[in-house]
Amino acid sequence: MSFKKIIDNHERDKEIERDEQERKVAACKEADAKFLSDFDEAVEGVAKPIFGRFVKDVQEAGYSAEMKEGVDGRGNPYLEVRFLPETVAKPNPSDYAVFVLKGDASAEKVEHNAYYDQRRGGDSGVERKSFGLPSIRPETVERHLESFLKKALESRNA
Repeated sequence: MSFKKIIDNHERDKEIERDEQERKVAACKEADAKFLSDFDEAVEGVAKPIFGRFVKDVQEAGYSAEMKEGVDGRGNPYLEVRFLPETVAKPNPSDYAVFVLKGDASAEKVEHNAYYDQRRGGDSGVERKSFGLPSIRPETVERHLESFLKKALESRNA
């Protein structure tokens, strides 16, 4: 066997491995794009109208509330509602109660995160749950928002 043939075989094997890695990366990107597209569709069609109704009802009850959407530092999209369950002259970020739906493309999961009492000395009320995309359906989103609202108000004795 010639030494040149060993080198050629080694180079060919490296090329095959590189091509396989590129295919895997492309397949992951395609799966992530599909998940993110499906997440965006569910948020727009289901969650956003419910979050909007939540903000409207909370504001009509006299509380400060807002809805926000964006992308976190890892590129995961989210939709959140935040409100002040009590009157605070100059609120700090920890005074707000926040409920977030976040799409985690790498895990293909939807995080339902509730931060209902983040004040220092409070009970650090946090609930984090992960589900699949079907969790963005009216019954589930409404149930989680109702639980979040009750716990936020109770934590402040509002």
